[in-house]
Amino acid sequence: MIGTYDDLCNDCRTILEERERVAPRLDRLHQMWIDQYLLRNAMCMPGDMYGTAALVFRALAHKIPGGFAECGVGAGVHPAVMHYCMRFAGEYRTVWLFDSFQGIPKATQRDIPSEDRPGFDVREILGDEVVKDGIVETNGRAGVPLEQVKLLMRAWGATDEHLRYVPGWFHETLPQTKTGPLAMLRVDADVYESTKVVLDALYDNVSIGGYVLTHDWDFSGVQSAVVDSLGFMPDVHDFPETGPHPRSVWWEKS
Repeated sequence: MIGTYDDLCNDCRTILEERERVAPRLDRLHQMWIDQYLLRNAMCMPGDMYGTAALVFRALAHKIPGGFAECGVGAGVHPAVMHYCMRFAGEYRTVWLFDSFQGIPKATQRDIPSEDRPGFDVREILGDEVVKDGIVETNGRAGVPLEQVKLLMRAWGATDEHLRYVPGWFHETLPQTKTGPLAMLRVDADVYESTKVVLDALYDNVSIGGYVLTHDWDFSGVQSAVVDSLGFMPDVHDFPETGPHPRSVWWEKS
């Protein structure tokens, strides 16, 4: 967890506090738990999970109101991190798990880099097939069935009591779900359409001072979706030990 620097000189304290603000670090104890239990099922770099944990601990320590939400669950490693942090801190909140549980949607033209939409070409990861804008169907990649996710979550110590599974495509489920305030929103939606739906539906629920985490940041469609939904480019910070593709970033809602 993030410590205090009362015994340091003012200059050293300022430097370390700024470092943790832009690149949150996680205590080795928690890194070891993530490495032991989650790493083999992860579809991301270890630093991505460390960053999630560091910001959950920070949200709890700073009393930022609301639950935690993951949009794009995969095997469930990030919700498992969120629940682990709550168990360690002894403070429980609702963890929302939004996913089709059928896999990543196919890319659309909005995911293809262009002069107006620079960035990494998602087709290098998802394949060459592109569907029309507004079409949502799975390409079959990274699909983990809901019952398997539930089994994994229980094996990792996350009890159903604090978890809310919401299966279905985001455009069908998110507008109908009332999460209440969110201290953290993690977006791992891969493509333009899904990323924009998530932010359109849930960004207003993120508490002031809360955290938004975005995977696949360098995908041209993801950055475009963020700007199109929010109307501005947020001041993002990298997580240590992620990237170069896909890179994970976070920002604090102000």
